[in-house]
Amino acid sequence: MLYVPTAGGRANRETALDMRETKDGRLALLVYKAPDRLVACCGDAQPSTLKPTQAGVR
Repeated sequence: MLYVPTAGGRANRETALDMRETKDGRLALLVYKAPDRLVACCGDAQPSTLKPTQAGVR
């Protein structure tokens, strides 16, 4: 399972992912393997969603 930061509420059953800008201007999607890591990096008020991964993917 992956914990993925989101941009808030849902509209029409879709979740907006929270993309972050890197220092060099590119966009990145942050994902975390544990909820405590998401909180440590994004804060405890960060909305998020839980996404399953395929077996064998690391």
